[in-house]
Amino acid sequence: MVFPAPYIYKFWDDAAEVSGRSGANFPLLRYADVLLICAEARARADGGSTTDAAAVDAYYRVRKRAFATATQPVAITAEQVLKERFWELCFEFQTWYDMLRTRQALDVTTGTLVSLPGYKAPNHLRAFEEADFQFPLPLAEVLKNPDLAL
Repeated sequence: MVFPAPYIYKFWDDAAEVSGRSGANFPLLRYADVLLICAEARARADGGSTTDAAAVDAYYRVRKRAFATATQPVAITAEQVLKERFWELCFEFQTWYDMLRTRQALDVTTGTLVSLPGYKAPNHLRAFEEADFQFPLPLAEVLKNPDLAL
């Protein structure tokens, strides 16, 4: 199959494409994600930054894969870990949930974390509003209970 544009070929399964069935495993949670969860949790539990060896090592193991010459930091902040999550997991459909959870977005033009409400992403037509952060009511639930408003 020839695609008209570049696509992420990370988890393509030819057997599933042909028959609709495959015995291949599909990753739900990557090890890098687990390491960054560990580092962020420890940093937040310690008040926003930590020198905990396990958390610093978890962060560094992910960062070192992208930047081989990076030196291991003595301390890390939750902001550093969140930035690393944005870059590491950018094509895995988790970033939006990190943005909702922290109410912060990575401004890729400046490389800084900014407040999500009021932030206008480079390719968006308007800035984010609080109404954008609400999940819709599931249609199945609305059909079961007509008193729910759409």
